[in-house]
Amino acid sequence: MCAMAVLLTFIGLLVACDRPPATSDRAESHNAPPPGNLHLEISDGSVSLRTHRVPMGDVFEAIAYEDGFELVLEQPLEDELTVQFQDLPLPEAIDRISSSSRPAEDEVADSIATSQGLDVTTRLAIIVALAEDGSTQAVARLDDALSDPDPTVREEAVHALEAIGGNQTTLVLQQALMDPAPTVRAAVVEAYADIGGEESAHALAVALQDADPAIREAAVWALGEIDNPAATRYLSQALDDNEDAVRDAAAQMLDELSHQAAAAHVPGRESSLAPLR
Repeated sequence: MCAMAVLLTFIGLLVACDRPPATSDRAESHNAPPPGNLHLEISDGSVSLRTHRVPMGDVFEAIAYEDGFELVLEQPLEDELTVQFQDLPLPEAIDRISSSSRPAEDEVADSIATSQGLDVTTRLAIIVALAEDGSTQAVARLDDALSDPDPTVREEAVHALEAIGGNQTTLVLQQALMDPAPTVRAAVVEAYADIGGEESAHALAVALQDADPAIREAAVWALGEIDNPAATRYLSQALDDNEDAVRDAAAQMLDELSHQAAAAHVPGRESSLAPLR
């Protein structure tokens, strides 16, 4: 019986752990480690592991496989594991894995800000998980991700914050309006259009000053989707933009809003609309 068998038996998880027959093809073994978000190294009895949302049973089986054994668990362990550690002795590694099933993602999520030891694919996967979590702590982690060195990660963090929504995310997204990547700034504009409200309108006013006319035009369309008098005021200001496309978009949105207000017979709505030029 392998050393891990003794440890797992102690916590009541193991039925058997034996070396597979010599004729078996380990590459096709049932216990072969799954691809993707499981990265494992075992050297001189020390374990280094990085996983994101991998079933705990798969992790134990992968460790046994790397040590030359075939592991049979008493029951499936389907709790998803997100954890990262390096060079832990096997007993400590088993204990760490056993106590780290999802949603204990804090340690991995903490490393988003520094990107140490995590590839882009893993960082993106963590951001998706944080969006699903939607907690205040998740928003704080996504705030860190807006400083990631990779623009694709920053853009995904913007989409995650958009999915969470609310006043807190509106404030967090403001820093991304100054992102050096136009794709990230465009994603922020789209997020504000989806979140809506007066705070989003004020933030989009910043986007109307963007050096990229495409971002300014996108901000105009986004303001047109926000039912708020502040949005109307900012659209009126966009009529003075130095780009024809931005001015035309602003005029079109103001015209549409004016017709919508008239059709809805909302008292006072028309008075908030500036006359078209």
